[in-house]
Amino acid sequence: MLAIIESASKRDINFNFDRVLKNTRGRDFSGNILDFDFVLNNIKFAAKDCSLSFNEHELSALSMFVFLKEQGYTSQAEDILIILKDGVLRKVYLDYYKSQFRRVVSSYLNSNNDVFQGTEKSVPTKRGPRNQNYKDVYRIVCLTIGEYPDVSHYSLSNKLAVHFANHEYSPSKQTLMRWVQDIRCELCQIPQEPYTRRFKLITS
Repeated sequence: MLAIIESASKRDINFNFDRVLKNTRGRDFSGNILDFDFVLNNIKFAAKDCSLSFNEHELSALSMFVFLKEQGYTSQAEDILIILKDGVLRKVYLDYYKSQFRRVVSSYLNSNNDVFQGTEKSVPTKRGPRNQNYKDVYRIVCLTIGEYPDVSHYSLSNKLAVHFANHEYSPSKQTLMRWVQDIRCELCQIPQEPYTRRFKLITS
């Protein structure tokens, strides 16, 4: 699912960038290179005309691409465009993925609600018996990655270790790391590594 969303997003992003750039002039009718501010206004007009939404930083970077390319700095211009597309891809792709994954996790939790209500039903696993805290860990991991799907195994395991530090039979960090990997594998959910942004455990 991850690869399909990313591939579709790349196609959309390339198509949208091409639409804007085809409608943007870097030179006037005499062949003179336009100044940066003029190019920026052209970019804004082209994006608006194509009903595309870029923030100010993206518009400025796209303008710099056009401006540098017209100046003959083709390699530097292409580098800017690659970085810009990657940033937009991450934003578009992650926003879509987060919404879809929340829906999947919500459905999954509802269908396995008895697991989290203290019943005797065991959570499917390829490993042996679980620590008594496993059901709580399972629930928290599902809820947390529903909100922060790109959080790393390491960051999530560390937060869990702190959360369960004072619990009876507190699982080790290594055990928590293994559990997190197992749960994500079961949900077919792949994180982004490394994860450097702030997040919090979702416990309820």
